[in-house]
Amino acid sequence: MEETLHQAVGSKVKNLRLKAGLTLKQVAEKTDLSLGFLSQVERGKATLGTNSMVRVAQAFGVPISYFFESSINTEDIVIRSFERPFLQISSSCIQYYLCKDLENPIRPIVTELLPCDAEEQFASSFCHADEEFIYVLEGALTIRVNDTVYTLFPQDCIRIPANVEHAWCNKTNHITKLLSF
Repeated sequence: MEETLHQAVGSKVKNLRLKAGLTLKQVAEKTDLSLGFLSQVERGKATLGTNSMVRVAQAFGVPISYFFESSINTEDIVIRSFERPFLQISSSCIQYYLCKDLENPIRPIVTELLPCDAEEQFASSFCHADEEFIYVLEGALTIRVNDTVYTLFPQDCIRIPANVEHAWCNKTNHITKLLSF
């Protein structure tokens, strides 16, 4: 049976820890991640997000690419537009994943937001364990972060810290496209 990416990453974290002669508790202290979470990562039961992976890489003095070495299938490095997996979040929001490996912690996504009516504005709030980066490709995005509302236009971007509540909507008459990580 083929090892999944998060199992491979977990094995690499465990190997680094054992090679350094550290306990899980010591790694937790060095990375500011919980001991229980790191245990789950090492067993392939949890996935490291980008920020957490950076912390672990820095703690062991390895580049973040270390976790992906020899786990890339070169047949899957090109994604054709018609092959992109997608997820319809609501009647006004569709997300297209820009990689086939949905287990990959680095998941670039294109989101298309249809215009919303006044009643739908900020209907759903989001809060993620990892920070989020959003880049506006087309249209205008109205986004609420905590209690502050911003309007972003093409080539504008925003970084939303981890665990910060936010919501978005498209108040224009055209589709708004976003690139997010």
